[in-house]
Amino acid sequence: MRYIIDAYNLIGQLPQLSLSTPNKEEQLIHFLTQLSRNSTDKFLIVFDGHQPDIDHQQTIQKGSLKIIYTDKCDSADDYIIRKIESTTSKHVTIVSSDRKIQYSAKRKKIPYISCLKFIKTYRRATIFKEPQKPTIKPNDPMINFWLKEFGQL
Repeated sequence: MRYIIDAYNLIGQLPQLSLSTPNKEEQLIHFLTQLSRNSTDKFLIVFDGHQPDIDHQQTIQKGSLKIIYTDKCDSADDYIIRKIESTTSKHVTIVSSDRKIQYSAKRKKIPYISCLKFIKTYRRATIFKEPQKPTIKPNDPMINFWLKEFGQL
């Protein structure tokens, strides 16, 4: 699954962050990195580009996270709406509590969820994920060792 995330909208819904938190962008990226650690999902995180010294869009790839800082003349909302309008995949979910963004997604029949629901659902899904089976297969010496240890041999 691919998620397109309205970054500042999500920051406003996280209990440990607020829009006035210094380094909130880095903290959100860290939070999403930790949250997605055991997942195959991909995330497109879109921030408004409010850096006056940078007049072009910046894109950073960090593992399963693709981070976009829009250019200073663009907004994250407009960028996300353009992405919605141009996408043909139904394997995308929009994460935003912004009604304008949700309306655009609904019109294109693309799934969307509120930021709060994303936090609750995704956190629960990663916490209760099935543990992976061990990749090491026991060999005869290992089996004999443990049988001897537990008095079965």
